[in-house]
Order: sequence, then C-alpha cells, then structure tokens
Amino acid sequence: MRKFWFGFMLLPLAGLTPCAPAQEVIATTRQANPVAATPAAGPTMPVVNLGRPRVVRPAAPADSGVVQASFRPAESPAGSDLLPRPARVGEPITRGAAPDEHNEFGIERVAFLMPDAAPPKPTKEAVPAMPKTILSPDGPPTLSESLFEEHAEAAPFRIYGSVEYLAWWTKNADIPPLATTSTNPVAPVGPGAPTDFGVIGGTNTVLLFGNEIDHSLQQGARLRLGYWLPDHHFAVEASYFALANRTEHGSFTSDGSQVILRPFFDANEGFENGEAVAGPAVGPGTLTISSPLSLQGAELNLRCPAYCDSGCCGGVKVDLFGGARWLRLREKIDIVESGVALAAPPLIPFPQQFRIEDRFETINNFYGGQVGVTAEYRRGPFSVEGRASVALGLNHEVVNVDGSGLFINPDGSTQRSVGGLLALPSNIGHHERNRFAVAPELGVTFGYQVTDAIKVFAGYNFLWISDVVRAGDQIDRVLDITQIPGFVTPLGNGTFRTVGGAIVTPLSPPRPVVPFKETSFWAQGATLGIEFRY
Repeated sequence: MRKFWFGFMLLPLAGLTPCAPAQEVIATTRQANPVAATPAAGPTMPVVNLGRPRVVRPAAPADSGVVQASFRPAESPAGSDLLPRPARVGEPITRGAAPDEHNEFGIERVAFLMPDAAPPKPTKEAVPAMPKTILSPDGPPTLSESLFEEHAEAAPFRIYGSVEYLAWWTKNADIPPLATTSTNPVAPVGPGAPTDFGVIGGTNTVLLFGNEIDHSLQQGARLRLGYWLPDHHFAVEASYFALANRTEHGSFTSDGSQVILRPFFDANEGFENGEAVAGPAVGPGTLTISSPLSLQGAELNLRCPAYCDSGCCGGVKVDLFGGARWLRLREKIDIVESGVALAAPPLIPFPQQFRIEDRFETINNFYGGQVGVTAEYRRGPFSVEGRASVALGLNHEVVNVDGSGLFINPDGSTQRSVGGLLALPSNIGHHERNRFAVAPELGVTFGYQVTDAIKVFAGYNFLWISDVVRAGDQIDRVLDITQIPGFVTPLGNGTFRTVGGAIVTPLSPPRPVVPFKETSFWAQGATLGIEFRY
C-alpha cells in the first residue's frame, strides 16, 4: 500500500518536468529500520526536477550502468500517512516504510538543469554610459539643446593655434603740400611775397611732396592660440598681430640753383607764402620728409560651439565668440630742413647754417568689447572658413607736436629756438582725448588638411576702424608768421616787420592749432598660414 501511495504522489511531479534528453538512474530499495531524516547544514541549493518513477527488477546486470542507491526509511508517527519532507541535494534519499516491507523502484531522471553559479547582477558601473540627448518637447533636439553634446563628441583636441604671414595694404594718409619747387626760379625781389617762387597757386609751381602718403605693402604676422576647457563647452582664445613699421620718405637737395620751398598760408597778410630751403639768392639746402606707420592689435575671447553638422567632423561648423579687443595705430611725419642761408641783412647779417625740425605724431589706442562668429565648411581634406567680428569701444587719441630750430653762426656760436615752421608754440605739446569708435573685421580662408593635426590655408582679411587721428590731418598750414623763428623782425612795440617791409601783429587766437581731425582707417590684404591641433 505504501509503495502504491508513494508512486502515486510522485506522478504529479513527473508531469511538471520539462521535456529534455533523459538520463536513466535505477535504484533498488532494501528494507531498513526507519530513521528520521535530519536536514544537513549548508546553503540552500536549487530545486531538482525528478522524472517519472517506474518499477524495475531487483537483479540488474553488473555492467548495465545501474547505480545502487540506498536509503533509510524515515520514521513516521503511528497512523500518519504524511510523506517525509523532500530530501536536500547531497542527502540520502529516504522514505517511510513499514517493517518487513520490501520496495523496489527506479527513478528515471528526465532533466537536471542547474547552472554552476548565478550570473552576477549588473551594477551601475558596469553599464556603459550612453550619450546624453536632450529632447525638445516638440520633436528632435533643437540647436541650443544639442550644441554642447554634439561638440563634445567631435572635439577631442584641447589645444589649437595658427601662425600667419600678413601682406596688407593700409589706407593712404592725407597731408597738406609740404614741399614745392618752380620751373622758373626767380629770386624774390621787391616788397611783398613772391608771386612765383614755388608758392601754391603760382604759374610755375610744382608739387614735390604732399596731398597723400601711400605706405604701399606692409608685411607682418599674426599668432593665434586657443585651449578647450575639459568639458569642451568653451575655449579660451588669444591672438596678436603686428605690421612691420614701414616708412615713406622724400628727400630733396638743391645747390641753390633750384628752388625748394615749404609752402604755408600767411594768416597775418592773407596770402600764400613759403619758407625757402634752397634757391637762387637763398643758398643750398636739403629737405627730408619721412612718415613711418605701424599697426598692431590683440584680442582675448571666450569661444563656444553653436552648431555642428556631421558630428563636427565634416559639413558645417559654427562657433560664437566674444571678448576684449585692443588696436594700436601709430603714425609720424618728420620734416627736417638743413642748409646754409646766405647773408640777407637785416634778418641774416652773415651766412648761417641752420637745421629746422617739425615733428607730428599720432597714436590711437582702441579698447573695446567684441562679439563674432566663425563658420567652417569641410569637404574631405578641403575647407572654407569665414570669420566676422565687430568691436565697440573707446579710442584714446593722442597728438604729439614738436618743433625746434638750430642756427650756427660763422664764429661757432649757436642759437636755439622753440618751434620750427609748422610746429610753433601755439600747437606744440601733448594733446589727447577719447572718442567712441567701431572696429569690425572680416576674413575668409581656404584650407587643406595635411594631417589630422595640421592644416595649411590662405585667404583675405579686412579690418576697419571708424574714427582715428592721423598725423597728416593734424598739420595746420595756416600760420601766424610772428611765431616763426627768424622770419620777421620785431619792432619792440608788439609789432613785426616782414621781409617785404609789411608791419604785422600777432593773431588772436594764434595759429597754428591742433585740429584733432578724425578719419576712418582700414587695413586689408592676403594671409598665408598653418594651423595645428593637439
């Protein structure tokens, strides 16, 4: 009866067993004294699925692969029909049995699937980080939502920079007529100003130097260096450029047979006049005019990506930048005349060596804030990049005027004077002021990517400054001749006599003055450079 009951209870378990290749294990039970099964200490193991039991013969061939399994019947309370608890893996298989009852059964193991060890539970660290995408509530990522994530993936380099060669032209400088001559040199004779001795408006007057100064081609260099911050959301970028100092000059010498005149407007007498450097009845002389110009600038910007196409590795890339900008434009006009003046009593009682200098210098220092954009389009190794910026700020304008005269007498004694010809006591000095100015810049380059880290490029650049002071514009050619050293004879009562015998008085207000005339300035030209990324 117990044999039948035990088999009946195992039948439902067999129905739960999944279909799998069978492994046959045959066991023969023998009668033994019931012993209560004691759970073995140890970790809980996975449940074992056992197959459907079947009755087998006790005598099995020795080589049939049957393994004898023994067990002890568990003791049950009298009258109890409950089966003992299921045995744990590793324990002997036991069941309750009545005394002297002989049971024989076999267990066909249908499946025994148990992994050696449970797979490790994934941790947060083990899961690879996925790219962050910020979605717009209305659709795919917008420009402002995705710009940082896209650029961070496509900007593995940290340091970038470039070195450029500049070949630029600058705007010509306007200047008044500074030197003239005459095709019919006639010594001034008689009272009054000469009508044709190289004076402006004379029939035979020829301009030697004036109207404008062309500084032609100026060469220079520009350096740019940038560093992307660790998150690649911003970069700090600095640049500096300078054009080499270029001097335009004119030098004129006469042995006294040809006229060299420095023209001006005589405000006391009201007509065009001039100071003779050389000419008939004047003597030999030399006039030298030079005008150096230099331009330099620097900027410090914070740069950030605004748009990337094709992961910033191709297509279109746009960056925005903003920061501070400094520009410095310096220009000078130096006029030096020297020679030997023939005796012309009473002004020049004896031959006299002379050296007269006029110096005009302008310095513009622009300080401002700027914003700009760079856009680059790549197609394979080729690229086109444009850069545009505009700076707003103050231009600190400085005008320095100086003039002096040195006269050496035949006995070696010297006389010095304050003032030359165009630089006189009324305008000599240091003058400065601040004015609002705008400084936009445009540039375009065409590049070729030689390696992943090196690119060569060539292009064009245009820089403009709205308001600057230039040296030629600060020359006032309207003069009070009573301030010109040795040009008139003082009479001692506040009046002066000219060479022609006219009596003049000082002007009020005096001339010349510093006009502080402003104009625009530009520099433009070609660029050729190399860019590196690291």
